Amino acid sequence: MNESCSRLKQGEPARGARIWTVAVDFIVRAGENRHLVGMKHNSYFDGKVQSLAVGTADGPATVGVIEPGEYSFGTDCVEHMHVVVGTLKAKLPGGEWQSYAGGQSFVVPANVRFEVQAAGDVAYLCHYKR
Repeated sequence: MNESCSRLKQGEPARGARIWTVAVDFIVRAGENRHLVGMKHNSYFDGKVQSLAVGTADGPATVGVIEPGEYSFGTDCVEHMHVVVGTLKAKLPGGEWQSYAGGQSFVVPANVRFEVQAAGDVAYLCHYKR
C-alpha cells in the first residue's frame, strides 16, 4: 500500500483518528533499529484507506488505516502485511478469503492484484521487500 509499490486511486482524508494513533504508535515503537528517512502521507479510495510511509533500516514501510469496505490493490514488490488493530479479510491470487486479526500477518507476492475486506476500522503495518 506504498505509493511506489501499489497502484491505487488517491482520494481525500479519511476518519479513524483513534486507529491512526494506534498504528502510528506501533511503527514508532517498532524497534531501535528503525531509521526514519522522511514521511509521506498517502490517501486512496476517496480517503477510506490512508497510510503514512517511512523509510526504515529494513526498507520502506507504511502504517495505515482502512475504513469498512472492500478494496483491490496491485503490488510492484513483495508486501508483508501486519494487522495491528481490527480484522482484515484478504484474498490473494488463487486463494480463498482468509481473516487476519490484530497481531496476525500475511505476505503478498510482487506484481499481483489482491482484495481486502474490512467490516470495521483496521490499522496495519506493511513492509516492502524489493
